[in-house]
Amino acid sequence: MDNAADSLKSSFSMNVERRFREFLERADTHRFMISTDFALSDPERFNDVFAFTVFPMKSELPDMFDEAKRAAPRDLKKVQSVSPKMVDYLRSAERFHFLFVLPVKRHQFSTLANARESIEQTIAHLTARNENGWYDEALVSWKALRQEAKSANFRPRLLMDVILTALFTSFLTFLLIKHARPDGVVWLPDRDAIGKFHKGLVSDLWMQNVAGLCDDLRYDRARTTQGYGYVDDFAPGAEGWFDDVVRVPDYLAGAMARWDIKENRVSDTSRKQLQLIEKVLPDHDQLAIALVRPSLWGTSVSQFVVSRSLDSIRLSGRASDLASELKYHAAITSIEASHTMLTRQRILRGCTSYTDLFYCERQFRGVLRSWRAAG
Repeated sequence: MDNAADSLKSSFSMNVERRFREFLERADTHRFMISTDFALSDPERFNDVFAFTVFPMKSELPDMFDEAKRAAPRDLKKVQSVSPKMVDYLRSAERFHFLFVLPVKRHQFSTLANARESIEQTIAHLTARNENGWYDEALVSWKALRQEAKSANFRPRLLMDVILTALFTSFLTFLLIKHARPDGVVWLPDRDAIGKFHKGLVSDLWMQNVAGLCDDLRYDRARTTQGYGYVDDFAPGAEGWFDDVVRVPDYLAGAMARWDIKENRVSDTSRKQLQLIEKVLPDHDQLAIALVRPSLWGTSVSQFVVSRSLDSIRLSGRASDLASELKYHAAITSIEASHTMLTRQRILRGCTSYTDLFYCERQFRGVLRSWRAAG
């Protein structure tokens, strides 16, 4: 997945990373929490979404959990509409959200053979870097996974989701280390199959990937303690002690998963998701959306900008940074990957709601030409 990590760094290197750095500077703390939720492998949805919310830990955990619960006492699937309090909470400058959006139909690890090959490559990679015995435990885990993968019931798609989850979380943790030099980063993921897979492999991958990114790019991680909320800590059916903060990215993942970006529509039954698309996503300085397109040949990553006006897109970052970054995506990661939401258009077919969001690639290309002409 080295290609994916490089694509993330390139895509976030200017506008998004600048906004995240400024957010961290305002946070004025050295402790952070990342909560994670997923909307994956649902044939009724248009996208797979890995959603993350970064919380500066400026108060005690119980107080942070209570604040999140007051904004959204229930999961998105259990409410009829989104309350104004939750809209304000999601729009607040106190937290930063990241959405990684992938196609539901993906080719990577589409077969057992692909998954088994990847496991062998990982074992070879860890063995080559294990001069000081740092990866002894990881190698034991991966070799055990190699045995599991010999079963015909092994789920290659789940392994891919585990690897992607660890990659995205590791990248965000790396950005925290790079710009905030935190004393501690706590990761609290949703309680699902990803966290339970192979005895919590995703947490081991997170630790390993952060170490690899920091070592390769020469950032000191010695002062940063990483903590993980294990899903096995909960009794079956019981409410988890951190479910309230996982509910925050749950709302964003649920909305983005129901949005058909290409056709610019949501289903007629997705009114609460439409509320979130219209009221939370546009012109949000503490929100970054990345379109991730994995394949057997590599992974492309690009920003997805949601705005109610062209002016706000131009003003959302330093002009030179934003122009350079958008040109990179248009030239390198293909036109498809550079979506911008512009002008007024009806988003629901057969419903009465309207939005200012419209996919308009032709107009977007005109913006790029004007930026290039301006130098």
